[in-house]
Amino acid sequence: MDEGKMMVWIEKVLKPYVQDCPVGITPLLYLDSYKCHMMSSVVNKIEDMGVQVEHIPGGCTSLIQPVDVGINKPFKDRIKNYWEEWMVENGLLEGTSPFQGAITINRSVVS
Repeated sequence: MDEGKMMVWIEKVLKPYVQDCPVGITPLLYLDSYKCHMMSSVVNKIEDMGVQVEHIPGGCTSLIQPVDVGINKPFKDRIKNYWEEWMVENGLLEGTSPFQGAITINRSVVS
């Protein structure tokens, strides 16, 4: 994600949501401390639409985004394990695949 993609997200995703927001309600958007989330151009564009922006301090994701920790992390770990098993079963990690040479994977990067 970079500043340009963030600006597109604001226009295509956030803006329609904000436009449908009930009168008298101030939308609140929590953003982590990722570089493009902290850029004044991004924050100002969001705030100009009437959205309150709050940044999650580094190291506090587990406190403010429990779904990231309790659901997304285990899900991603499980998908990674299935992918690794599939790669080993098909010889793609051990170099015994008929596709040998077509794909180069460093096992230390996968682990």
